Amino acid sequence: MKNTLHKNMKLILKTLPLWAFLSCSGAQNSDGDAPQTLVNDDITKVKTEAVVQKDFENEIISNGKITAGKYADIYWKVSGVISKIYVRNGAKIRQGETLAEIENFKLKNSYEAAFAALKQSELNMQEVIIAQGYEAKDSTVPENIKHLAEIKSGYLQQLASYNLAKYEYENSKLTAPFSGVVANMEDNESQPTTQKPFCRIIETGSMKISFNILESELDFVSCGSNAEVFVFSKPGKSWKAKITEINPSVEKNGMVKVSADILEPAGLYEGMNAEIKIRRSAGEFLAVKKSAVVTRSDRKVVFTSKNGLAHWNYIETAAENSTEYAVKSGLQAGDSVIIEGNTFLADKTKIKTEN
Repeated sequence: MKNTLHKNMKLILKTLPLWAFLSCSGAQNSDGDAPQTLVNDDITKVKTEAVVQKDFENEIISNGKITAGKYADIYWKVSGVISKIYVRNGAKIRQGETLAEIENFKLKNSYEAAFAALKQSELNMQEVIIAQGYEAKDSTVPENIKHLAEIKSGYLQQLASYNLAKYEYENSKLTAPFSGVVANMEDNESQPTTQKPFCRIIETGSMKISFNILESELDFVSCGSNAEVFVFSKPGKSWKAKITEINPSVEKNGMVKVSADILEPAGLYEGMNAEIKIRRSAGEFLAVKKSAVVTRSDRKVVFTSKNGLAHWNYIETAAENSTEYAVKSGLQAGDSVIIEGNTFLADKTKIKTEN
């Protein structure tokens, strides 16, 4: 009896109509809209934001390095032993300020001796001119007589010696060519000079960023375009910049070098790694945050909130930047889109908004 009942039950299950199973599962509408799902009693917490129409900005993002807009590497022009260093790395200095000097007793002595010898040769030159029948300071002395006097008196030779001695003595001190800060200084007192730069003077009032863009992005930028700079070591801060140079040459890897001046560079240092964003208007579009968009079957979907339920919406986009999509179709201005808690939503899911 039990075996007969068991066989009859199996037969009933096999012959149940297909609609009995379909009534318990979701079915997609014939027009391709979102699949309909059973609504359970679980409520998903979400955050929403209203869709707005605005001037949407395309953007290019690139990485680059902060460099000084103006700097100078300072070299010793004469050899010797460093006797005194007046600055240190990071020190603020003014134009003409002495940075360091070498032992210059011999250089000073040579300069003074050369100066005396030059003055003596000038007297000798005047005597030669007088011997030729002219007044020493007569402006009408022929050029050939002047030249003869310069040679016979030894004036030309002494002038050359004087200029060399003066050059070496004056360059026994290093001075700042402009105001700025000292960087890259490694030398110490009592060390001999080297052929390497003693230091670098950086004008802190002007900084720029150098970076690369793709050849295909050339039409997107132009000199004068505005940009924004973000330094990796200072998250949450940004600096405004303006494009000043676009190298008119494409490198082998398809990249183009670009430079931008940073308008107010306070707080930046040469060599900092940074990100630069260049934006350009793409026109008026509805804009949604990227967090609001999920992918279903290789299509972009946004869930909207209405009457406590999540509603599935396919969208088409026209452009994107780092934070938003420009929506071409699928939404209307004022729609309340779900920007958080949408990862596992289905159509008609019960939701609770927590804004």
